[in-house]
Amino acid sequence: KLLRAPISFFDTNPTGRIVNRFSRDVAVMDEMVSQVGLDVGQCILRVLGTIIFVCIANVFTLAAVVPLIVWFFFVRRKYLRASTQLKRLDGVSRSPVYNHLSTTLSGLATLRTFGLETASLIFFFEAQNENTICLWNFRLVERWFGFTLDSIVVVLSIFVAFATVAVRGAGLTLVSPQMVGLSLVYTMQLAGLFQWAVRQSAELDNNMTSVERVLEYGQLPQEAEPSEEEQNKRLARIGHGGSGKSNQRESGGRASLTPHFPSPPPAAAPAGWPSVGRIEFIDVTMTYKEGDAPALRHLSFQIQPREKIGVVGRSGAGKSSILAALFRLTVPEGGCIRIDGVETSEVRLATLRSSLSIIPQTPILFSG
Repeated sequence: KLLRAPISFFDTNPTGRIVNRFSRDVAVMDEMVSQVGLDVGQCILRVLGTIIFVCIANVFTLAAVVPLIVWFFFVRRKYLRASTQLKRLDGVSRSPVYNHLSTTLSGLATLRTFGLETASLIFFFEAQNENTICLWNFRLVERWFGFTLDSIVVVLSIFVAFATVAVRGAGLTLVSPQMVGLSLVYTMQLAGLFQWAVRQSAELDNNMTSVERVLEYGQLPQEAEPSEEEQNKRLARIGHGGSGKSNQRESGGRASLTPHFPSPPPAAAPAGWPSVGRIEFIDVTMTYKEGDAPALRHLSFQIQPREKIGVVGRSGAGKSSILAALFRLTVPEGGCIRIDGVETSEVRLATLRSSLSIIPQTPILFSG
């Protein structure tokens, strides 16, 4: 999905933001979600088992368990509301750090030439501080949640201890002292276990933010391809126009009633295309972003085969936009572009771009 996204997506999303999705978010989705999910299931079963055992040892403990559970769900809801947003802010604020790091490494020679090392460090520290603020607030909320859970367990432990002594002193229960002591031990152990189970469940919910961010890239808009119906119509025009004349000559001037379709599949361009190199722009209008002024407005011109053309203009005049429209990096809103009489909008992107050559303004060397 990302490789087939329109070029406007890469213009509006810096490299660091994309790297963040494929590094941190994918790592959390692949490693942390399954690990934390298994831990949550085990801890919840142990907590439920402990609470059920304590209630069996002293049924009057239910008088404290029920309101404490209500209190717990209320606190957990408030914690999740804050921690989920802080986790999302942490992911968003981490992207400028990755982006600045990659930009600095690629332009290291330029920074040293103009003596901008200090300015680059200041910008990096500012981006790092923004990310640290989000992470620090997230840890503070975690600590508050842990303290609140410990308070709930302390209240339950005090109630179980006093209620057990009071009930046994009044002779309202026949539970043995061993069961009472065991229930108190389990209740004291519940402090760390209960806090860990709830914290892990909240962590699982927070980690789903990374899953959500990765799934967003699975729903990216794709570059426009000609539909199968349009391709069939184009090939039908080619079949009626080109092969009809040949059939007429073979039959002595009588037109054949059977249309002839060429052998290439509907998604392919004619064989040997482009063979001459004639380029035609016919009333082309192109806008990079909806609502912005058109980069090309009703542009029409022809380039004959083997001509060498130079396009001159100020910044923003539309020189690069002509190439963007030619390679269909941005789909024109109106008009058409033809190469050797074939509209580029009716040719597959892979076929179109592999048939054209371009030397970019910024040369890039790939190691490996």
